[in-house]
Amino acid sequence: MSQRSLAMHIVTLLLLCLTGTFAWAAAPTITAIVPPSGLVGTVITVTGTDLGAAIVVTLNGVPIKTITDNTATALKVTVPKDATSGKLVVTTAGGTATSEDSFFVLFGLKTNANDNAAMVWVPGGTFTMGSADGVGNNNERPAHQVTLTGYWIYKDNVTVAQYRAFCAATTRALPQFPDGKSWEGKTGWDDPALQQHPIVNVSWNDAQAYAGWAGVRLPSEAQWEYAARGPLGRNYPWGGTAAKDDEKNGWDATKCANSNNSWDKGISTWPVGSFPAGTSWCGAQDMAGNARQWCSDWNSAYAAAAVTDPIGPAKGTRRVLRGDSEYNDYYSNNSYRSAGRTNYSPDFCGDDLGFRCVSFIGGIVPTFSTAPPVILPGVAPTITAISPFNAIVGTVITITGTDLDAALVVTLNGIPIKTITDNTTTSLKVTVPKDATSGKLAVTTAGGTGTSVDTFTVLFGLKTNANDNAAMLWVPGATFTMGDDRSAHQVTLSGYWIYQYDVTVAQYRAFCAATTHPLPEFPSGYSWKGKAGWSDPALQQHPIVNVSWNDAKDYAGWAGVKLPTEAQWEYAARGQEGRNYPWGGTATIDDMINGWDATKCAHSENSSKVDKSTWPVGSFPAGISWCGALDMAGNVAQWCSDWYGRYGNAIVTDPTGPAEGQSRVLRGGSWYYYYGGHYSDGGRSAYRGYNGPDGYGGIIGFRCCSLSPGP
Repeated sequence: MSQRSLAMHIVTLLLLCLTGTFAWAAAPTITAIVPPSGLVGTVITVTGTDLGAAIVVTLNGVPIKTITDNTATALKVTVPKDATSGKLVVTTAGGTATSEDSFFVLFGLKTNANDNAAMVWVPGGTFTMGSADGVGNNNERPAHQVTLTGYWIYKDNVTVAQYRAFCAATTRALPQFPDGKSWEGKTGWDDPALQQHPIVNVSWNDAQAYAGWAGVRLPSEAQWEYAARGPLGRNYPWGGTAAKDDEKNGWDATKCANSNNSWDKGISTWPVGSFPAGTSWCGAQDMAGNARQWCSDWNSAYAAAAVTDPIGPAKGTRRVLRGDSEYNDYYSNNSYRSAGRTNYSPDFCGDDLGFRCVSFIGGIVPTFSTAPPVILPGVAPTITAISPFNAIVGTVITITGTDLDAALVVTLNGIPIKTITDNTTTSLKVTVPKDATSGKLAVTTAGGTGTSVDTFTVLFGLKTNANDNAAMLWVPGATFTMGDDRSAHQVTLSGYWIYQYDVTVAQYRAFCAATTHPLPEFPSGYSWKGKAGWSDPALQQHPIVNVSWNDAKDYAGWAGVKLPTEAQWEYAARGQEGRNYPWGGTATIDDMINGWDATKCAHSENSSKVDKSTWPVGSFPAGISWCGALDMAGNVAQWCSDWYGRYGNAIVTDPTGPAEGQSRVLRGGSWYYYYGGHYSDGGRSAYRGYNGPDGYGGIIGFRCCSLSPGP
């Protein structure tokens, strides 16, 4: 017996003798401990009987301070410094009571601000991962040494309430609602009785998207296993030591949701934390049973070498799951072991599949822990290009750059999106998600985050005009403010299709060949120098110029479309935001410079001074408009269908301009524009030019639109 224990024993005997209570004092009992886990300094309430006369209270053999307002049925104590997890013991004159379950001393506890999840600190350490020969399953071998730096792990699985908040914030679809057992009679995921149950029927991709939204990540399977078994190598989260008889060693069916206490009794999932006696060494709950949990790793065989902070292979076809669930087909406790592994395809979901998350960057280490803050090794990725740079929902985008293969999450305008499996260090493929909006693409790895310089534009609709192979964009109907501060008025438009690019030389030549319409006069100077004429291969993707309004109207009739009204043109350029230029800015009195960016369009400074006139259409992708139209500023001025006239002040719907006039409207500036001594003015979305319908020039072209039904 230790000196401390002997001294305590003597003190207890003396007190019993002095009080004379050997014969009549009742022994205490302990019925509950609340909370079942906590940090140093936490006040614990012990409930039971005959507790008011406690002489000494110990936690894992260490005496702890009691609070003065105790009663016969409630005793309060404070978790002491340097305490370790273990049984609580209360000694009175009548005897001793020991708690049935252990109290777990947490190394650290904090709340994730994004989803209010409780997170417990897992101090860094070295442990044996996997199972020895003759123990467990083949996919758990060989046993190998793993060293981990400290990290935070969710105390519980992500709940229905937390996942619903994620879906509401991101417009991501809720998973399919399961059927049978505990879900019978429930109204769906909004049922109050299910809010603290773990979310299930989520794929790895769903879990990964949640983690990105919550600012965390899925645990590596090494992090998951260490949080479950700890440095002592527990066979189950609550105890046992891995041995050949590993299915029985430490198994306790009362400490987790399993087939014996769940599925067979009409229960599926339980509320998280329903089995506090099954808490792991670091304070994580439900690390066995309730719901299997996705890990970040691709599934693969273990290597025998010792490793530090492993994140699994760079590629694979199936992701790792840990922890088993409330339902086990084989009614075997073998798969609930801390080392047990399963795997599924990342897009697979099932009504026993859930997840929890971890955090490792910027974690504040508790002062009583020696583990340092964790910054996982790695190089921050870079994004050099996105192809295509605009597309409809469902399109596969290729991101090129560096260090992209270890992507933890990819977001578009802050929304996590699904990655494709055939990624490399320099190439990452993602799919434009449903309900996505235009914005920056960001790739996050363990080494940091890389963000695209330019915006990716989500198109509302894209199709090809069969008559001239022109790409056409859908512009949803809406109301917007047309004009600038001197002529602003409300316009409501029905939806329409507009050409993504100006009509090209190649398209116009095809029209002339089909109709015997004469080609326009070939210009002279700048980008036309040394060219053989309109048939020169170098000019085929340039916008056609030197076309009159009448020429443009004839082309539109041949192509089965029309010239846009100037309201349609302006709305496609500026949108409901009222962009001063197609790429941004807000119309103000200082509108010539508000939003101006000389790198985003063809204008006099980057054209005529370098012997260029027109540029190939789409040469300035960063100048794309909100709906996906290119070259809405610069390159060539574009004919609209309207006669030129003064605006009225009245609210109008689908206006077509004055009934008659002398000049037709031109929009969009050109490669040559100087207005008011400033080259930016002619490129503004609200700027209006005009010319007679038979006028033409080397700065004048056009695009078309269609009123055919939308997508």
